[in-house]
Amino acid sequence: MPAARHLLARLAAACGLGLFLGWCWPALGAQEFLTAEQAFRLETVSLEAGRARLQWRIAPGYYLYRERFAVSALPSGQPLQPALPPGERKDDANFGVVEVYHGGVAMQLDAAGADALRVTWQGCAEAGLCYPPQTRTVQFAATAPAASVAPGTAAPAPLALLLWGALLLGAAAGASDPWRPLPLGVASARPAAELRFEPVASIDELHARVAAARAEGRATMVDFHADGCISCKAIKREVFADAQVQQALAGMVLLSADVTANDAHHQALMRTLQVAGPPTVLFFDAQGREQRSARLVGEFDAAQLLQRQAAARRKPSVVQEQPA
Repeated sequence: MPAARHLLARLAAACGLGLFLGWCWPALGAQEFLTAEQAFRLETVSLEAGRARLQWRIAPGYYLYRERFAVSALPSGQPLQPALPPGERKDDANFGVVEVYHGGVAMQLDAAGADALRVTWQGCAEAGLCYPPQTRTVQFAATAPAASVAPGTAAPAPLALLLWGALLLGAAAGASDPWRPLPLGVASARPAAELRFEPVASIDELHARVAAARAEGRATMVDFHADGCISCKAIKREVFADAQVQQALAGMVLLSADVTANDAHHQALMRTLQVAGPPTVLFFDAQGREQRSARLVGEFDAAQLLQRQAAARRKPSVVQEQPA
């Protein structure tokens, strides 16, 4: 009962912000996340007298980290120091004071002598999902102040991603590492052993392991996580350590996709499977088909995972074929 009251209190506190933003409806249905490109749109780039100005529009319910902006001059690669306005300060007992931007932000910097800029930024959804860094190359025209933005290393372009349950704590999220929505405290039973996950680092590895599980007549669960993702750490500590969860997952092939490095293999893996970022959990049935309606996105508790795992077994008709 104390754990339940604690959860309800956290939910009420989160909904105080979330109701205004329209995202707080645990147990009422699914929410679709925007792609990173839709959530954080670089709209205006100009260059006048060697001074560059870049402006982002941030969708409602999303935010950018002030400290995650980075700019370098091209072709030299020289790091540049952008001028940014103060962000909204968030004081967290665990991680200290951080600054974030909602709605939009403009950056100015000295770009004299640069033919182009390499610009990186990173943000999260209020609902607890954080995106990998986005990087763009901004090309300056030789005779005009306007500039063009070329694609770089961006967050995967997922389609509709399902969010279910109490995804509560993104609004107060943040730390020096961008994969950090705040943890959700969930009391659970503590077993003697840990679940054993097999690492997969690419889409080819995942395909091969799911195919092997299919040959064995076994279902598969894939856990996407990253080192700095506090929600991921809470899930490992409180959910995967739960005795009922361990019993329910017994006999399944458990795969771990650590996307901390966000390299080309990780980006291809997330893009192919339409995963926006960690934490995300996927379920594949014994025929190697993803049970898309059972997907978990954002922080979840043991009860939610057990419900989705059971639903994946009950509804083999709601599937997505494994990507080729």
